[in-house]
Amino acid sequence: MLILRAIPFSFAILWRYLLVLPLLLAALFLFALVAVIFAFLFGLFAPFLGVVFALAFGLAAGIIPVLVGLRVGLQGQQVRPRNSYLGLMKPAIGYGFLEGFCGSLLLALCFAGFVLATPLTTNDLLAMRGAADLVILDSLFQASPALTITCFTITGTIIIALRAALLVPLAGASVGVDPDGRPHTPFYGFGSGFASNFVLVLLSYIGPAVVFPLLGFLLGALGLVDRLTAVVIALEDVTAFSDLMAVGFDGLIMLLVLLLVFLWFFSLQCAGAVLVFAGRAEDMRKARGEWQEAIAEAQEKPMAQTDMRELMRSRMPQTRN
Repeated sequence: MLILRAIPFSFAILWRYLLVLPLLLAALFLFALVAVIFAFLFGLFAPFLGVVFALAFGLAAGIIPVLVGLRVGLQGQQVRPRNSYLGLMKPAIGYGFLEGFCGSLLLALCFAGFVLATPLTTNDLLAMRGAADLVILDSLFQASPALTITCFTITGTIIIALRAALLVPLAGASVGVDPDGRPHTPFYGFGSGFASNFVLVLLSYIGPAVVFPLLGFLLGALGLVDRLTAVVIALEDVTAFSDLMAVGFDGLIMLLVLLLVFLWFFSLQCAGAVLVFAGRAEDMRKARGEWQEAIAEAQEKPMAQTDMRELMRSRMPQTRN
């Protein structure tokens, strides 16, 4: 079963991801810096283009970590990339825009539903933008519990389903090649391994929400909850490396554990897509090999000897006596 195979393989992705994580963070920082500069320059001449540019790069920044996880996973399956890390930019923008558009559409539908079905007005909903997530959720739940649950359930399910369906195409984009060996075709393999990938993506999303409170409970049993709370508060005021060092060694260990847990769940969804991609590639290699063997076998067989006179006689027109 793919899910059971993905769990051990996710650790193989995790350690590879940890190796490239510093480079990924540095690249995302430079990426954000370049995006801000170009968005500002575009905004000077056409504000709308500046907003579109910033939005495109913002959506791409959310897809790049996924592409990197898939790339290192496929390299672990002996798949050689045909593109560079810089080549991930184009598919990241394209697939990121698709996910962003679908998410925005769902948000707009939920927004309209609350305006039409609850006492909340457009201004009330817009005023929630700066509030914390729990505050927003509480306000919406007080307005309409049924509509809130429906919106979150349907929206979450569709977003998870879309990511699950896109994972194999994203895997192809991460290395620039499709399972059949040809250069990557957008959306090639869309929906492959959907059921298993859906479960893995669901686990990767809800897993941290379940495990982090469990870790908090365990830390509480060890009397470390107050220390963890102090670390979180200290991180909010970090503006320099010295501030980060002030968190303390034990605080950094706690943060490292939380990071490892988060990255493992993230690696879980990448593992499913990599195994589906590698499985399809292997099936296509076998089919291609069987086809080539059949052609070679047909070419090696000698042609049957035919009596040419009988052949010519059979093709001559028959005359009647």
